[in-house]
Amino acid sequence: MARRPTKTITVNLHGLNEAEARAKLNEVLEQAADDIKILKIVHGYHGGQVLLNMVRYDYVHYRIDYIQPLYGNDGETWYYLR
Repeated sequence: MARRPTKTITVNLHGLNEAEARAKLNEVLEQAADDIKILKIVHGYHGGQVLLNMVRYDYVHYRIDYIQPLYGNDGETWYYLR
């Protein structure tokens, strides 16, 4: 039996401050369809680690099942959704 591809969406947080990034994540997660299972978050890290730390360690939402930092690409984090 063929495996179905996992549905994903990507959100880019570049250029946002922490409050704006939180609001954007809330908006995306609240509006994401139930069949979306991965949220790819591009936050960068060369310009500072505020967004990286918020996305990986501080942000909480009921749709997030677990968080996967992308090793080898510190500027991206994946949320696996319920």
